[in-house]
Amino acid sequence: MNLCYKHILIALTLLVGVVGCTDRPDNTQPTDQAISLSVGLPNSRAMLYQGELSFGARGNRIKVYDFVGNTKHIDTYAGPDVQSSSPLHQTGTTWPFTDELDGTDADIKQWVPGMHNFFGWLAKDAAMNMTPEIFFGSGFVFNESTRVLNIPTKEMSYATSQFDFLYSDIKATEPTNNHVPMRFNHLFTAVSFGVENSTSSFVRVDEFRVEGIPNTRSATIDFSGAATTVNYSTPTSATFTRSIDAGKAPYEISPSGVRSNIFNGSTTQEFMMLWPVDAENLYSTDKTETTDEGEVVYPESWKMYIKYTADGQTYEKRMNFPNQDWEAGKKYFFNIVFADKMVELRTEVKPWEYEQQDINYSSEAPSLSAGGALTWNNLISSVDNTNKMVAIVNAQAAQAKFTLQTPVGGSWIVSLVGDVNAFEVSPTTGVIDTQTATVYVKPLVSSPARDYKVQLKFTVRRSDGRMIAADDIVQANGIYTVVLPRNN
Repeated sequence: MNLCYKHILIALTLLVGVVGCTDRPDNTQPTDQAISLSVGLPNSRAMLYQGELSFGARGNRIKVYDFVGNTKHIDTYAGPDVQSSSPLHQTGTTWPFTDELDGTDADIKQWVPGMHNFFGWLAKDAAMNMTPEIFFGSGFVFNESTRVLNIPTKEMSYATSQFDFLYSDIKATEPTNNHVPMRFNHLFTAVSFGVENSTSSFVRVDEFRVEGIPNTRSATIDFSGAATTVNYSTPTSATFTRSIDAGKAPYEISPSGVRSNIFNGSTTQEFMMLWPVDAENLYSTDKTETTDEGEVVYPESWKMYIKYTADGQTYEKRMNFPNQDWEAGKKYFFNIVFADKMVELRTEVKPWEYEQQDINYSSEAPSLSAGGALTWNNLISSVDNTNKMVAIVNAQAAQAKFTLQTPVGGSWIVSLVGDVNAFEVSPTTGVIDTQTATVYVKPLVSSPARDYKVQLKFTVRRSDGRMIAADDIVQANGIYTVVLPRNN
């Protein structure tokens, strides 16, 4: 799985002053520069950034190591509320060192000559009173000789405490008066399920469950190289299941009503943290079947089940997840939508870092080459530019092309919104290199009993990992609906 992370920026700022030196390598003399942590929080979607769970909240601690060559120089903690008498300390900005997990007295650390390698992880979430040793158990161990952090096997369920474990990259630097940036990554992924009624009638949700998701893994985090390396074990079980909370079903959704949490019918969105999951453990290649009586039979391998009542009639359906990994450091929102008067179901997926385009510098903002907006091939499909419709003809995949100019070295990502189980888009991603890209929307239903419809959704991943909504750029000619017409 190609892991992509959303980062939290940690800057190590140097404070000049003559202080005593501790934990320095043998036979080295200290410089006159003290090391202090300065924490910046730019545009993150971290779970820890919600209200009192802010990463910079009082009592939070990060574990910090610094190796100079093969010698450990720093083995301590840092926190936003540690008391420091330094005139350069800025409350709310700098994170002084402390030698105790719950300590509040500053523990001065000083530069020594040589190449320093800084890294660390979240040692305590004060709002939860949670540490990784409590959350993962006694097997959570750092081997100083190999510089490998062992994350023991952990089963994740919806009832598991939502401990957003963070670990850093490695920042190598010699003593310098410039700041030393470190970035923290998320070990887990996060998922959420909502429901929306876009019909003109009331819809009653009777049952909903998601089941059979891999939920037990372990990991190792290797800080010994030039970059941090994370390895996840093969999942040992696929038993994660969640149904609507006891006593919350059935519940009705009014016309145009939205419930951000399908499990309790509330408007408060709730994310569940899970181990990352490969697409092969989510998406099923099994297809629906139709009986002689016209009844649709859904594969048991489709991992979502819903039972609902509309206009006095009760329906039972299963839904397939999109063919997409659940990556560490991303949030995925699955929205079950009753739509189009036929009370059909859709699934929408949004990555954790999904943002509206608000970049002000052109080199990293998405832009098109001249005439590069997405266009559909009217020699393969029936293209109606007036009504923005692309009709599948003779079961051939619809074809579209576009040309992104920037950000060079970034990547574009495309997904489907609508009847996602009836179509497949490929490729789903590509490198931005000023060359024209081609995507295909292939129908998967051989004998459609109704019209199936999807639209394309584009995002751009910058070189720094930031995700930007790009529909207004790529689909500047308008967002077209691809239709697989029903058989006459």
